[in-house]
Amino acid sequence: MDLDEVADPNSALAGGISAYQARIVEKLKRRILRNSLRRAHHPDIRRRHQYGQTWNGIAGQDPDNDILQQLVAAATQSGIRPNRVAWGDTAWSKRVLTHRAQNDAGGYASAGLTPEQVGMFLAVEPYVSRERFSAAGAGLAEVVGNLVFMFYALAGQDTEDPSNIKRSTR
Repeated sequence: MDLDEVADPNSALAGGISAYQARIVEKLKRRILRNSLRRAHHPDIRRRHQYGQTWNGIAGQDPDNDILQQLVAAATQSGIRPNRVAWGDTAWSKRVLTHRAQNDAGGYASAGLTPEQVGMFLAVEPYVSRERFSAAGAGLAEVVGNLVFMFYALAGQDTEDPSNIKRSTR
């Protein structure tokens, strides 16, 4: 990093060293999240925790209700309700297309909801992964793809943390 560029108000790095450091930290945190999602996408993990629901854009399906039922089932099974839901880019697109296929006001209204609005409905923190990574011998592959992950995670961690995903933030 050239400190002259950080100090120059016309530079792309303008805002001082603290602003530059904050941007780099956010970039690294996004990369850590992408890597965590890729590890969760590993076939061994998927095989153990897979739920075979498919949204294919036809009438009669309700993706938001499917997720809500899985959240309730997870709370019943484990005693802890997931507080975060991560949709892959393809899964989010299929969610929208399936709601639009309902051909009624409720379907169209649900199709237009943002991830934050769906998160409020489900009482979870939402995340839609639109990231791609280089796959060997192919084009860019989606990190999460057509999957939806539901998990419990806290912002901070301690010895009593029941989170499904643990990651050091140091």
